[in-house]
Amino acid sequence: QDRILPAIKARLDSLGVDVAAQRTAFDKLADLMHAQGGVIRPYFKLSRGGDFRLAYSAPDPLRDDNGIERFAEFYHSEKDMMQAEQNVRKYLADIGQKDLQGDIETGKRDSDRKYGSAPESSFVFAVLQELNFAGVDQQTTDRIIDLSLDAIPERSFMQSFRSRKERSDGNRGILGALGDRTPSGMPGMDVDLANMFQDNFRGIEKQLVQLEFGAKIQKWRNRLDVDRYKKRLDTADIAEKMDQIAAFAQSPSIARWSQIATSLGFGFTMGANVSSALNIMFDMPMAVAPYLAGEYGTRKSTKALGVANRFFMGSPSTKMVTVMNENGVLETVEVKQRAHNKGYENYNFDDPNLAADIRRLKTLVEKAGARGMFNQSIDQEHVDLSETRDFITKISEVSGFLVHHGERYSRQITLVASYNLELDKLTGGKREPTQAEMDAAADKAMATAELTLGSTASAGRPVWAQGPVGNVAFLFKRFAVSRYYFMAHLLDQSLAGASPETRKIARYQLGYFMASTAALAGVGGMPLMGAASAIYNAFADDDEDDFEAVMTKTLGSTIYDGLANEILGVDIASRVSMNSLLYRSPFIEKEQPAIYTLFEQLGGPVVGIYLSADRSYGLFSDGEIRRAIEAASPALLRNIIKAERFATEGANTLRGDPIVDDLNPYNAFMQAIGFAPAAYIENLGINSNERRKQNAVDTERRRLLRRHNMALAEGDNEARQQAREDIREFNNELPADFQESRIDGSTLARSYSGFETTTGNMINGITYTDAMRRSREDYN
Repeated sequence: QDRILPAIKARLDSLGVDVAAQRTAFDKLADLMHAQGGVIRPYFKLSRGGDFRLAYSAPDPLRDDNGIERFAEFYHSEKDMMQAEQNVRKYLADIGQKDLQGDIETGKRDSDRKYGSAPESSFVFAVLQELNFAGVDQQTTDRIIDLSLDAIPERSFMQSFRSRKERSDGNRGILGALGDRTPSGMPGMDVDLANMFQDNFRGIEKQLVQLEFGAKIQKWRNRLDVDRYKKRLDTADIAEKMDQIAAFAQSPSIARWSQIATSLGFGFTMGANVSSALNIMFDMPMAVAPYLAGEYGTRKSTKALGVANRFFMGSPSTKMVTVMNENGVLETVEVKQRAHNKGYENYNFDDPNLAADIRRLKTLVEKAGARGMFNQSIDQEHVDLSETRDFITKISEVSGFLVHHGERYSRQITLVASYNLELDKLTGGKREPTQAEMDAAADKAMATAELTLGSTASAGRPVWAQGPVGNVAFLFKRFAVSRYYFMAHLLDQSLAGASPETRKIARYQLGYFMASTAALAGVGGMPLMGAASAIYNAFADDDEDDFEAVMTKTLGSTIYDGLANEILGVDIASRVSMNSLLYRSPFIEKEQPAIYTLFEQLGGPVVGIYLSADRSYGLFSDGEIRRAIEAASPALLRNIIKAERFATEGANTLRGDPIVDDLNPYNAFMQAIGFAPAAYIENLGINSNERRKQNAVDTERRRLLRRHNMALAEGDNEARQQAREDIREFNNELPADFQESRIDGSTLARSYSGFETTTGNMINGITYTDAMRRSREDYN
């Protein structure tokens, strides 16, 4: 309770309620908690998991006055919940408390608390009264009661342990008539104590952090009103948006269905995917290295990154942690961890034999560690939004292992390299840094990591992404938003920086960033190339090359797609490209309304799961069982299946025609870890462009022939003449490669002959075959 009461006090202080009422509420709340908790010995909170909730009031056998207390239990099935309800009703009837049966509540688990129905004699009711009297808002009241209940022993639940011990001694437990459990009499208390302990204290820690930082955020929000930022014309809009973001950060909550959808979307596309983890690490050469080189120089920054990597790889797999021993005394012990948990936070900075170059990182590790920057990742933040640790959450944790540790590695290297470079800059590399200099270097390193790699604060999301639908649409969009901010920041600082030196550094950083992007992603991956492509394609004719084809034919694939594709022989450019980050045109054009295409793009991987299933169903219907399984599989399995197909059959169409020749074992291996052959992707792009042009020519040709045929059939000479003029214009504007599609006199004659044949076969507006005619006669 050393942190709980101060956290509650800070939260009450931030609300701006009457000071006297606030003090009275806090004092009484402290008394209530101490009275309930006393000297707390180690215990396990025996809460149930499950989506079905049973709440009821019943006598508490452990209270001296046998007073009425509120119980809440959760079950994995509706059947168990209903059985528990019947048990409670029988119990209340047996002890002469049938009037309490009206307080029984059953339903689905949700985030709505119903503490108002707590019995007047209960702890919850007493806390509720004090907080309501002080004018505390409902959300804060719920948080405080949640934390209070989690932090004190649930004594009625503890009785289950006691009664089992008595039962093992041959005695009848105090709740023996109830089945030696809770008043519900249901089994299910045989839990994994280690997991229960971990989950419970994780929940307490999360609630503590929300109360502690909720108070700080509330004070910041109060300033928006006190300083009239919400009223001023020049700040009102941004102040309102910032206030909404801060309010969500105080108590982030997303509908469970939305969390499940995004978890499935993540697992289906990036889960356990090696290429996704490697893709995240491309931020090092594309963003971190250019940013550091722009300020500290290429040689120094490259050396600093190398040193940081070496120290990371040499970090221990053990960690010193402070624990309470069996005598209640705090002591520091060494805890062994797995190899993948290497990191700077594992170094023992109190070790006198620790190298000086590592010892000076202590300030950085403490400050960045306090903000969770050494172990946190975007994937972990996504998982932490969940209030429960159910199967879906655990799957997300397991499938996100590679991505989490890939990002964790990048952040630690960036933090340490930036810290060392800034310290050397401040000291000239000739003296020991002061504590103030180490604090300043740590602050700058944390700012650099957040700017170059993006923030991991999932709660600090845009307003539109706070709802369940926005949460789905926002999946994987955070990288795009952070990268756009990174580029905008560099551009702004290079043009309007606070000083000439700042502007100079920003220009170097922007230049290095553009150069590294061009080298790895090619000209096609440069910022604003997506906008240039959209403008060009909007004015180009459909039978002409699109922007990408024009640039590739002009510059060559090496320059346009980058050196990474050329050297590695796999498609890297599309993954690290800095253009079209938020919206990217589909690789294969579909004949569907534009709004459908937009929905597919904005829906991201979650909608992609449905589209994959739909495509799989079509393949299955056509008898392509293997391709159907491939299409419906998550990215991890799909890559492996496709790699096996490439190795045994080649990269072929459904008809068996090769898309690219001469695939080798290296291509198959890279496909297995998620990187498609560069030649394969290039040929798909070429095929798409050429097919689009041919389709455009064929469509226009059919349209003109139809107009001419209809004019002839109706005897409309004026329309026929106009059609002839349009046909001449069509012939004159045909690209050289499509001259065989010209319309001449023989073409017109053949077309009209076919038109008349079709007209003769028309019945009720459609063309009938002989079989259709015979079948139609049966209707008569």
